[in-house]
Amino acid sequence: MKKSSLYQKTKSRSKQAAGRKPVNAGMQYWRIHFFKYILSAVAFGLFLRLIHIQIFQNEKFEAMANEQYNRVSAQKAPRGIIYDRNNVALAMNRPHYSLGVYKRAIKDVRRFSNKIANLTGVDKYKIVHQLNKRSKYVQLTRDLDEETAKIIEALHIPGVQVHRSLERLYPFDSKLSQILGFVDVDGKGISGLEMKFDDQLKGHDGWEIVQKDARGRNVMPVKGLTQKSKNGNNIVLTIHNVYQGIIEEELAATVAHRNARGGIALVTNPATGEILSMASVPTYNANQASKTNPASWRIRAITDIFEPGSTFKIITMMAGLENDILPPGKKMDCKNGQYSFSGELITDTAKFGELTFTEIFKNSSNIGTAQLAAKIGRRNIFKTARSFGFGNLTGIELPGEVGGIFKNPAEWSNFTIAAISYGYEVAVTGIQMAMAYGAIANGGMLMKPSIIKEIQTPAGESIHKFYPQIIRQVMDPNVAQKMTDILKEVVEDGTGTNAKIAGLSMAGKTGTAQKPLEGKSGYSKVRFIASFAAYYPAEQPQYLVYVSIDEPFPIHSGGGVAAPTVKRIIEKMRNVHTLPRQEAPQQYTQTSQNEMPDRLPELSGRHKDTAMQLLDEHKIAYEFQGSGQMVLEQIIVSGQNKPVEKVILVLGDFETDSKYQEVPDLIGLSLREAIAKLSVRGIQIKIIGNGKVVKQTPVAGEKIKVDASCYLECAPAQSLVSLIN
Repeated sequence: MKKSSLYQKTKSRSKQAAGRKPVNAGMQYWRIHFFKYILSAVAFGLFLRLIHIQIFQNEKFEAMANEQYNRVSAQKAPRGIIYDRNNVALAMNRPHYSLGVYKRAIKDVRRFSNKIANLTGVDKYKIVHQLNKRSKYVQLTRDLDEETAKIIEALHIPGVQVHRSLERLYPFDSKLSQILGFVDVDGKGISGLEMKFDDQLKGHDGWEIVQKDARGRNVMPVKGLTQKSKNGNNIVLTIHNVYQGIIEEELAATVAHRNARGGIALVTNPATGEILSMASVPTYNANQASKTNPASWRIRAITDIFEPGSTFKIITMMAGLENDILPPGKKMDCKNGQYSFSGELITDTAKFGELTFTEIFKNSSNIGTAQLAAKIGRRNIFKTARSFGFGNLTGIELPGEVGGIFKNPAEWSNFTIAAISYGYEVAVTGIQMAMAYGAIANGGMLMKPSIIKEIQTPAGESIHKFYPQIIRQVMDPNVAQKMTDILKEVVEDGTGTNAKIAGLSMAGKTGTAQKPLEGKSGYSKVRFIASFAAYYPAEQPQYLVYVSIDEPFPIHSGGGVAAPTVKRIIEKMRNVHTLPRQEAPQQYTQTSQNEMPDRLPELSGRHKDTAMQLLDEHKIAYEFQGSGQMVLEQIIVSGQNKPVEKVILVLGDFETDSKYQEVPDLIGLSLREAIAKLSVRGIQIKIIGNGKVVKQTPVAGEKIKVDASCYLECAPAQSLVSLIN
């Protein structure tokens, strides 16, 4: 029964299949082509889309791909180095590490913040705050030590980037800090030379494109997509690092010992106007500038003005000598210490009677000076002060300089001429006072102060040199010499005896000025400024020292406070720059300043006319070599019975247009002397070692191109090395 049923079903299916109609061949053809057209249309659409993406949206998708797989890595340009005159680095760079993260790589913010906080010591809430910012990449800390940076790199935390850069380092901390200034966290100059010459020092940053992996880590740079950074230029200062240390130490000691508010000190080369050292108190650590009081950032020698007191009497002294107001042998009645002038009472520290011109200034008589000024007249006093540069900027290469206050005679009261004669009703800066005394010291030339010697490429090649500049001839050399003679008397037997050093001829002037009352007219009876300016040796000045102390107490006079400070500074400086004398082995020899006979003035760097005047006064014969207005060097010609028979003055100019210069003989000279001789010829210096020159390349007599380098090999003098170390 089951078999019959199965048979019937099979037979039934066979009949149904036999009864179907055959498929139409045309329908099958169109069905195949329909699907073909559909596929072609889809392919064509994809092709059009591909063209649209590749051509019209190429930049968009390329940017998306680059953002996902590549990263721009900035290459910060190393900032230029600042050197002192002997190539001691005063501002340099050191490695610095910072930490950042790409936020999309963070899965658990809380866990990540705790981990980074434990590693770095940064507060975890500060990290969370940073992560809440909208930017894709956030900075977690800018101050990461090297050891921690290496640990974090080894942990390979997703998205975390340790960035190595360079940060500014001031190896001497507070030394010269106001002059150098400092930079912000991005390496931009904020004050001092760092700000003034930021364009020269900062260089040009570079960049490179680097590939990154899925965790956001840098893998490798993309070949060809790199812009190299260019280092900043270097700056060489006129500053002498050892002298700078001396004046800072002595200035700080005086301010502390005399219970003063502050003070300034400068050392200059009066022949060239170069600033060898400049200091202010209070000061600050340039490596921690952001944590200090901004008031300590000021370069007080150029920004702070004050009434100078008796150091300003050089104006009346010069005008009196030029106009022969009180000829030698004549005296002026100084009224026994009290004198009424235009309704105002003028007093002296002692009851002086009749005094000569020299005695008036030696004893710093206000009454005598006021009477001289009245005879000289407003016009001449004003003209003389202006010729010294008072009331104008000096033009030093530092930011923030002020010109002081010096009123036009039309604004003077009847008493003003007396007040100005002894340093009141006029406001000056420390740099102005130093340059004014420098003009007396060098024979009458007002020099533009300079603190920059040279700007160099990162490789040390010269870009720009700063040569000494004469602003004007203030006085005749004869007048300058007479003023020096008077200022020598001040130190020997006047108000400046506390600065006297046995065996050293020094010229100087003290100043004691009452400070104006705050908020009302008149002057304080307890607040003073004590100052002293001096240069030495008086016959051949090589150094000028100026010190001003603000509000010393209880001793407040310039002679009692500033003069002893200048003395200590000079004594320490002499230990550095004085070397043993050496006898000349030949009759005809080139002699350095430390080998000169006592009667022979130092003439290098002086104007030709001043040199002639000094040699005539010393009755020393001379002749010239070369042409120009400045004395580049002096050569002593010795006779059989005379240590100095005549002097040969080698003339030239500070800035030369010659393409070639002859290399001088430098063997046996101190490094400072060698640098001076090469600098005036426009020859670059490469130094190996320190101390005296023992070898030079090229040798003496060879001619080399201006701006080419002379290599100096130096060996230290034992006494100098032990002192500096």
